[in-house]
Amino acid sequence: MKKLFIKPIVMFVLTVSLVLPGAASAQSNTPKDMSQDNYLINPWTKLKVYYNEESPSQRSLSAQPTGEIFNGEEAVLILNKLKTSMADATNQSNSQDTNQKYEQLLSQHNTSALNNSNQLQPFAQTKAWYRTEFTALAYTFGVFSCPTAGNFLLHSLQDNPSDRNYEAGSSLSNGLSLTTSYTEISIPMAAAIDQAHAKGDTYVGGSGSHYTSAGNAGLDWYLTLGKYKYLWAAEKQSNGKWTVYININDKYDYDTIDPLPSSFPASAIALVSNHAADAQDAGAIVPYWSHFYMKQTNYTP
Repeated sequence: MKKLFIKPIVMFVLTVSLVLPGAASAQSNTPKDMSQDNYLINPWTKLKVYYNEESPSQRSLSAQPTGEIFNGEEAVLILNKLKTSMADATNQSNSQDTNQKYEQLLSQHNTSALNNSNQLQPFAQTKAWYRTEFTALAYTFGVFSCPTAGNFLLHSLQDNPSDRNYEAGSSLSNGLSLTTSYTEISIPMAAAIDQAHAKGDTYVGGSGSHYTSAGNAGLDWYLTLGKYKYLWAAEKQSNGKWTVYININDKYDYDTIDPLPSSFPASAIALVSNHAADAQDAGAIVPYWSHFYMKQTNYTP
């Protein structure tokens, strides 16, 4: 069921999802279930990072990230690539303009337009119509405390959106690093560093893919990223401690989801995602890449 009238669906998805335990903000580390099984220990900060779910049983069994580990020259190549990319990101960082610009636009936007979007024809399929519809959705995300999702959607609603780079220490890179999804990929990184350290190696790296969900990242990041890829490398310093360089990257685009997930809110959000795939096919949503960089220092195996 594609060609859906999106506004009632979006309002329903966001209104109900935001009150679910699994959709609470990932930056709020006050879960309802405080049992040991409901958190992970971030290996870099040694702090507890909580899942946003009511109970551990709600978590997917496929939560573990998939990836490869590289040693020796391969790890050095990745390390050098990441250092260059991180330096470029510092020079070209979007950290000061994307969310701030979105918040400014949101404050200036006439929110009555959101309520008037019912006047749009539900079966229209033109590029301009889709852009009008999804612009309203982008601002709706902001109203429902999902500014990053709104920001990234709005950026895609132009013919040539630029790729985005967020340097280590930027607000969005820091925000993503606070999620449980980030800790889930960090744990196997730390384990690989521990093994390299025990063998006397100086370099280690890897690559892989993972995902955000309402439970491991909060609704805002879930709607922004979904599945993502990552690349990382670490080098041992003269004092025996390790510095870790991490890049999380994602292509902002939409694929048709078939069959639909059985769980909520994933099933309802998938309906909206399928409608966005139609908008992308019509040229209204244009894909682009986003890169988030993190640098973890003084890790001790």
